[in-house]
Amino acid sequence: MTLLSRIYKKSEKLIFYLLNKPFLGRLGKNTFVSHPFMFVNKKHVYFGDNVQVRDFARIEPVVKRGNQSFNPKIIFGNNVSIEQGLHLTCAEYVEIKANCVLSSYCMLTDISHEYGNVNESVLSQPLLVKPTILDEGCFIGTGAKIMPGVHLGKHCVVGANAVVTKSFPDYSVIAGIPAVLIKKFNPNTNSWEKV
Repeated sequence: MTLLSRIYKKSEKLIFYLLNKPFLGRLGKNTFVSHPFMFVNKKHVYFGDNVQVRDFARIEPVVKRGNQSFNPKIIFGNNVSIEQGLHLTCAEYVEIKANCVLSSYCMLTDISHEYGNVNESVLSQPLLVKPTILDEGCFIGTGAKIMPGVHLGKHCVVGANAVVTKSFPDYSVIAGIPAVLIKKFNPNTNSWEKV
């Protein structure tokens, strides 16, 4: 890396820090979101230390929609690494705990849309909200979607393009649409076993 590119990288991080630190719920040490990104309602976003989010991220806490009001909280634990194209929306609670890795173009949300009234546009109907949590050390493959109400246990591995609609326990490998359990870590044999 040339001296000029190192100076540019340092100045880019400094500019991010100066423009966002006063408005975020928390901005940990050595944390950076690459430009361009979309941030709204920043005070509802809490970054731990050493969080890296690549470009084209959309981080969107929703505080009001129609006649609904929300108090969202998005928490990034320490040492979280996220590739480009993150789409994260939250009206209540989304947490990505320490040491998680999200590959490119992942989506994570605690929001779904009511659609029961066929005489009204889906976008005019209320939001349905359920907390979404990734425990420590999860790895989310490229293009995966983590839907509302999902709680993934520690060190879960999610296959590329999976759509995760339900929760899974610690040390699970899941894949598919909708995602299903395909492997589980067995501490007695110290190996990953097909289910």
